[in-house]
Amino acid sequence: MMNTTQRLTECWQFTMDRWTPRWRLATWWHSDSSPAIQRSLLQLIAIAHQERLDTATLVSNYSDEHRGVWRFRLRRLATRLRAGMPLVDAIEQTPEVLSDQQTLAIRFATQTGTLTQTYHELLDRQRDSQHLARVTLARSIAYGVALLVVVTVVISFLIVYIFPVMKRLAEEFEGTFALAPMRPLIIASDIVVVLFPFVFLMLLIALFMGCIAPVRRTVRQQLTSWWTRFSTSSRSAELLRLLSLSVDAGRPISGSLSILGRYHFDSLVRRRLLFARNEVELGADPWQCLHDAKFLNEKEAEAIRLSPDNRFQAWTLRQFAEARENAVADRFERFATIAQPAIVLFFSFIVLWVGWGFVGYLSNLIRGLA
Repeated sequence: MMNTTQRLTECWQFTMDRWTPRWRLATWWHSDSSPAIQRSLLQLIAIAHQERLDTATLVSNYSDEHRGVWRFRLRRLATRLRAGMPLVDAIEQTPEVLSDQQTLAIRFATQTGTLTQTYHELLDRQRDSQHLARVTLARSIAYGVALLVVVTVVISFLIVYIFPVMKRLAEEFEGTFALAPMRPLIIASDIVVVLFPFVFLMLLIALFMGCIAPVRRTVRQQLTSWWTRFSTSSRSAELLRLLSLSVDAGRPISGSLSILGRYHFDSLVRRRLLFARNEVELGADPWQCLHDAKFLNEKEAEAIRLSPDNRFQAWTLRQFAEARENAVADRFERFATIAQPAIVLFFSFIVLWVGWGFVGYLSNLIRGLA
């Protein structure tokens, strides 16, 4: 009897330990931003590397601090690590657990033997200069979505309940001419009614596809690639920082370019890196090759070429990377600054258009009845 009771108690305790969260301070909702969680995970991995700790156990315990999709991602990463998979392979096979830039940096550091320096570089670097601009842009988008919902509900109410009454009112008083200011609104409402099922279906498909991680990641990479190409050299800044670590450690530039060209997540940058690598292996000057691949301008390539030693070259590369990051951040901030006024002006135009139609209708109806 005692053994049975003890077994039931142990079974119950095992069940409670399995389903009850061990971290009582964890909220039931997603509270931290994805960059913050990724930075915390990166710091945890760096500590495990420095102190020779079990990374799988640390990641598994860290997953208990989060909910939803992030707990699922972190537990998948811990499972892969516990199965003996190398860290960088486990990160690459767990999409979005770290950013593409962080994953590339860890892969590059693993191949070049600069893992400790890379962790320090990723963690000691100042907070992302584009973070505030991203927050501002995200708030502007949320504000625009909220306005879109409100305007859609109000205009739908007008189309369903108010427009038919106004038409009947104009017909009863033989004042169909009063509807002239509202003709554009009526035509637009008819078009919206016809296209609404297709638009709604497309939104459902987009929402479903957005829930699939590979599709979401591909779309984000394409949008990021478009933005960085439009805004200038964000990709170049990332590469110059990685190359500075390699140069400072005395690694050959051709090998570094080969690793980056093999593992970079942007196809266009990957092709340009492989072009530069091929030219370097044929005996060309590496900095001139990076200039030909559009990662450096002529003055930057000349400045690095005239540097006396590897340490000074690495310092110069870091300065160029910081200058490019600041330029991209400034452009991103300007774009985020004008986003909210643009959204407000767009919806103001819609409200003005609808209001002008109603005022014109009432004015014509009153003049016709006078």
